[in-house]
Amino acid sequence: MMIPINEAQKQLQDLIDSVNQSHKPIVIAGKSGNAILLSEADWSSVQETLYKRSPKL
Repeated sequence: MMIPINEAQKQLQDLIDSVNQSHKPIVIAGKSGNAILLSEADWSSVQETLYKRSPKL
């Protein structure tokens, strides 16, 4: 799902609820580039996956 920033500002709580329930990120389209909104749990999972797959030095 992609949503313009002005709509995201109006619907922020609903978008937060959505990413927490669906575990599907939302792309927020801005003038200078896009950003991704995802749940804290999903972000933690991404971080853990990256850590586990990183080369061990």
